[in-house]
Amino acid sequence: MADYIYEGWARFYKEPRSSFGIKNTGILSISQDVLKFTPHKRGTFYEIPLSEFKEVSYDKYKISIVTNDGSKYSLFAMKNNEKRDKKRNPFIYDILVSLKEQQVAQEVRIIEKLAQIMKVSSKISVHMLKELFKLEMGKTYDILYNWATTFGFTVDGDYLLVSEPAVSEFLEQLKGKREEKQKEGEEVEKIKCLYCGSLVEVDVKYCPQCGAENMKF
Repeated sequence: MADYIYEGWARFYKEPRSSFGIKNTGILSISQDVLKFTPHKRGTFYEIPLSEFKEVSYDKYKISIVTNDGSKYSLFAMKNNEKRDKKRNPFIYDILVSLKEQQVAQEVRIIEKLAQIMKVSSKISVHMLKELFKLEMGKTYDILYNWATTFGFTVDGDYLLVSEPAVSEFLEQLKGKREEKQKEGEEVEKIKCLYCGSLVEVDVKYCPQCGAENMKF
């Protein structure tokens, strides 16, 4: 069972909504890696990896999410299955932003590790890459076959075979990706949560780990 950071009532829609009359109300669940929405009576179930989030924005009425494929979603916090709860929106927003920034930092570390491996080895275990990516084996092979097509690598059984000059081209792209991710997750000032000890950004109102209010406020 997933270890959820947040669970509560919400309305969740993919834009544009087919009907404003349908109340897509249910339970919103947020873990370290994924946002899930389970409708209460009727509606659509959603499961969106946080790695797919491109933008998260907030106003006093709703949280807006844009994913990497351009899909747009709207989220409204609820007190129950009938009544909205505007006060909970900023809390959910802070959690999503904090988790996204953690993912960006993790992606940068993966990129750096992959670059180090390719500099010293021309034969890389697919199982090792699976652990590095934290993906299912099928998805890992999908990535590797895409690399093989793009850069001229070879997938031989349980190994990825790489060679120059394809490695140099690949590492150049990794370098650009790392710089892009580092810019996306630029370092901000953080303070320690007085309740659980986690580092929390100064401008985040609630600790994403324990939910306690940031004492700066």
